[in-house]
Amino acid sequence: MPDSSGPLHSVAVVDALAADLRSAGYTTDGVAGLLGADVGEGPEQTARRGRQWLDWFADEGITGIGMGVIALRAPRPSASASTP
Repeated sequence: MPDSSGPLHSVAVVDALAADLRSAGYTTDGVAGLLGADVGEGPEQTARRGRQWLDWFADEGITGIGMGVIALRAPRPSASASTP
């Protein structure tokens, strides 16, 4: 079960982080613009794409996004195992 006691699960911490980002000049559009510029999009394209995603999330009832990696590995055969 995921740990829900971490700092990003605290509304106060998230609000403080958001305030710090705003005071540094970072906005949702600004961050989106930086990411869009990395892939060669202009600010208008990036904003339009962001609105499309947010609309789709709302239409689908999506209220949160999680990102992570799960790595599965098969056990290595032991040295004593032989193939007939």
